[in-house]
Amino acid sequence: MDISAERWNGNLADQAFEGFGKARRPVIRATRRLLEDFYREHFRGNETVLEIGAGQGFLYRNWLKQYSGKWIQLDREEHLLYHAMGETRIGTAYALPFPDKSMDVVCGYGSFDVLFDLESAVSEMARVIKDDGRVFHFLDLKPNTESILFHLEKTGRIAYPDDLGLVFAIDDGKEAAYKHAIKENDQLERFSDGWKNYREIRKPYGDYLDQGAYFRNRAIRAFSSHFPYVESGFKSAHFIGQKGPHHPADARDNEFGLLSGSIRSCLWGTPFGKLSENLPANYCVEVSQMDYMLARNLRIL
Repeated sequence: MDISAERWNGNLADQAFEGFGKARRPVIRATRRLLEDFYREHFRGNETVLEIGAGQGFLYRNWLKQYSGKWIQLDREEHLLYHAMGETRIGTAYALPFPDKSMDVVCGYGSFDVLFDLESAVSEMARVIKDDGRVFHFLDLKPNTESILFHLEKTGRIAYPDDLGLVFAIDDGKEAAYKHAIKENDQLERFSDGWKNYREIRKPYGDYLDQGAYFRNRAIRAFSSHFPYVESGFKSAHFIGQKGPHHPADARDNEFGLLSGSIRSCLWGTPFGKLSENLPANYCVEVSQMDYMLARNLRIL
């Protein structure tokens, strides 16, 4: 498969952007606060920045207005940058159209996880980054399933997507037995006494992989092979304010269910869960959590 020749269908890209927007809209103000805090911590404000897979340009739109510097938004096809603002370039992450050591920062927002050949892309990022530069990536939705399945297949594992951000990977040598068990089960009438759910059948043949953890570990390995200092973790921010037009009518009652990515399940029982107590009816809490990775060539004390 020629990774560099992959193309997004225009209609599918529009549908994807619309879906991403709906998932992120209820926490948009908290996300902006999170990004602004990150920029203040890690940017001088005069850098040359390359954003890979920029799409609609969300990172650039939230670049602090008092900062100077240059921000280049790159994506593989022109129509993917239709809503982007500022300077844009067409190109692929596997052959970045820039000279060696020309960028202070290389970044992405929910874009590195869609790279089928992440290792080659990271090698290109390392080529264009300056000696004192850095690379960062934010991910607030579950990692791209197709990329993970492709990578598992390359390593010799057969896998199937599941729900809740999981994939089921079959152990070596058990594929035939697994398929036979599934076929036998499918021949039974569902919900009859003999029928079993797929998770129960799968237990002897493999294990479930968390997509977030799988992508995170793969990215750490890829970046660590080129950068001496790599950190990974989560960043959170919250915003309390009046409900806006970006909130559904029942946002206050269902705020946890509306949150995107891993935040959907991680906030129960945490201090964030108490933020919505005693708020006026027209107020709500937005909480944004990002899985982030930051790589550097030089250690910053």
